Amino acid sequence: MAILTTVAIKNAKPEEKPYLIYDSKERGLHVHISVVGTKTFRFKTKLDGKAKIIKLGDFKHMTLEQARQRAFDLNVQIQNGIDPTVQIVPEFKTFAEVSKEFVAWKRDEFGRAEGTIRKYQECLDNDLLPAFANTSIKEIHTKESVAVIEKINARSNSLAIKNIEMLNMVVMFAIQRGYRDSYTQLNLSGLIKEKPVKPKIMPSSLKDTFDKIDQYPTFIMRCAITIQFHVFLRGSEIMGGRWEEIDFEKKQWVVPADRMKMKRTHIVPLTSQTIELLTKLKSATGDSAFLFPSSKSVEHIGRDALSKAFRAADLKIVPHGCRTLAGTWMRNNKYLPHLVETQLSHCESNQIAAAYQTEPHMLYLDERRGMMQEWSNHLSESAK
Repeated sequence: MAILTTVAIKNAKPEEKPYLIYDSKERGLHVHISVVGTKTFRFKTKLDGKAKIIKLGDFKHMTLEQARQRAFDLNVQIQNGIDPTVQIVPEFKTFAEVSKEFVAWKRDEFGRAEGTIRKYQECLDNDLLPAFANTSIKEIHTKESVAVIEKINARSNSLAIKNIEMLNMVVMFAIQRGYRDSYTQLNLSGLIKEKPVKPKIMPSSLKDTFDKIDQYPTFIMRCAITIQFHVFLRGSEIMGGRWEEIDFEKKQWVVPADRMKMKRTHIVPLTSQTIELLTKLKSATGDSAFLFPSSKSVEHIGRDALSKAFRAADLKIVPHGCRTLAGTWMRNNKYLPHLVETQLSHCESNQIAAAYQTEPHMLYLDERRGMMQEWSNHLSESAK
């Protein structure tokens, strides 16, 4: 370990991850180099078997000699049996530790759906943890965060926006838990401009859409795309479907609460068109427990495969857009809002159900059957 010099500090360049340069002249003294090049003098020691860290000052405001003098003073105090804990930050919580705690809190205390938890973890594993995993949660600042988010945005605009939201949630959680000061929120608003989403399908283009679906090469995914237009569930809800949820006799699909985003059972009335599709699909999937079994494992095809299939088919819509498409058509055709909201499994139906002292998924079932059949008829006519 070499003696630290001012020139060496000036010449230190930022890397993909924060790193430390230690000084061999004064024990515990080091410089922390952030991903955007911020250089901070810090002092590290051990008291009662626990690591302690003091931020001494930024390189632009403190000289190397001043930092050494401060480190020397601290070492003298410690050698004389003085515990300067009032000046020392206890072993910090890293971003990795806090983000893990945050995800567990969302899952256990708030009951977030597994699909939501998976999205959180994808942001963390793919982008935020590689950048900040071992960084103290107190030392994640706007400047460093901007550099990371801009790199993500160069790959994907939508991912950058998701990561901003994720990073803000973890930092706010840290503030609420007392892991960082209350005035240290990140300022990332307006950093990334959201790109326009793909245009929604107009009724006049539905025929072209279904012509493209008919050309999709694999039967199971062709069924998945078509069924999504008819039932307009969320991606994870449709792709995780099990045959035990399908009641051919009652002509309904009962999605259990643990698979729904809103954490309540949901009934999808099955129209003559969806019954026909599901009957053919059942013959093709054999003894599998899933509607859309994976050929690579005993599980079902992942939810992302549906989005990929929509893109591969060159459809001018994403799977979630089917919900907007169906809801808009139903409202425009004078179906009452409470019927549409209940079928979309939105939270409003919980309040209505409480008033009627019934389960939300049982509300207006007969009326919804008629509405869903009219929707399927509209799709069939538009495809001709």
